Amino acid sequence: MAHKKAIRDWSAEDRPREKLFRLGVEQLSTSELVGILLQSGNREKTAVELGMELLEMAKQTLRRAGAILFVKVPATIITSDCLGDARGAAPNLSRFIS
Repeated sequence: MAHKKAIRDWSAEDRPREKLFRLGVEQLSTSELVGILLQSGNREKTAVELGMELLEMAKQTLRRAGAILFVKVPATIITSDCLGDARGAAPNLSRFIS
């Protein structure tokens, strides 16, 4: 098994924390931001790689939740007044989970 290259061994311009300070939060990928929050990786993966995995797991969870909410919930509940303005927002959620 090939050893991962630790973030501390990356060039300074590629390290997420340094990029954050130098370029600002807008210039980092979501996985880099999650990697910063994690603070460290493990023997097999960097914090950024673990961040990517966490984001993918979250994406899959959102897809499953979306399937439950928008496919399995009876139409009478979805169209009832109890949901109010949320009904209009539901079609727009697909862009975040696809």
